[in-house]
Amino acid sequence: MAVILTIFIALCSACMALGSIRLLGAPHDIPLTILVFFATIVIYTVDRLRPSIEDQTNPGERLVAYLRERKAIQTLLALGLVGLGVSVFFQRIEVLVALVPLGLLSVWYTVPLGILRLKDIPYLKTFIVAGVWTVVTAWLPVWRPGTVIDVSFVIHLLTRFLFMSAITLPFDYRDRDRDLAAGIKTLPQRLGTNGTKAMSVAMLVGYVVLHALYHPSGTFWASAITAVVTSAIIAAMTPRRGDIYYSVGVDGTMMLQYALLMILTP
Repeated sequence: MAVILTIFIALCSACMALGSIRLLGAPHDIPLTILVFFATIVIYTVDRLRPSIEDQTNPGERLVAYLRERKAIQTLLALGLVGLGVSVFFQRIEVLVALVPLGLLSVWYTVPLGILRLKDIPYLKTFIVAGVWTVVTAWLPVWRPGTVIDVSFVIHLLTRFLFMSAITLPFDYRDRDRDLAAGIKTLPQRLGTNGTKAMSVAMLVGYVVLHALYHPSGTFWASAITAVVTSAIIAAMTPRRGDIYYSVGVDGTMMLQYALLMILTP
């Protein structure tokens, strides 16, 4: 199941990159979309093969599942590395330059560089993840040398950040006890169940309002429907929900958003 879920989240990341291209009318960049897909596979498989401090402190069903599927995950990692290595040769130079700090941030998030990991910074875990996803899926696919950083571009980045923050909070909610045992302070620990749900929904409202103010009606309806479905999924989350609920239900809203953009925008 870990292999399937990893491929699924990689497809979601590719959909978000393609969605950015469609939203801003940027030139199609298939090589970058392929790179985003394989980079996501590599990052997630490495994370699943290397038990984190949280897993070591509070091992659970997920760690047992990862250990059981270790060989399959290793095979997927090997395929991901090959795909990533090949796709690098087809990238624009500005993409390759941007990959260096992004790669370092990804490593620093889970591996201490100095005295701490990025996820150890109190209450910023959600926004660090959302920020990296925003850069990879909203900025890189559409930015070129000479790209004008106008209001439309800034709103695009802001709406993506709000959406990614809204769907990242539920994962921190799922992991709140595990993070607490490892000494990681996150917003869901402080906000509780209802507060976490309210914050996610509030960010989705902001996401829809900005689309309503700055984008055509097709884009607005795509964002509105996505927000309603996502809000319903978030409202129904409980401590008993399993990984599939979050990895397919919550992350799946990224695919939903792209599908709606394809249907509702020219």
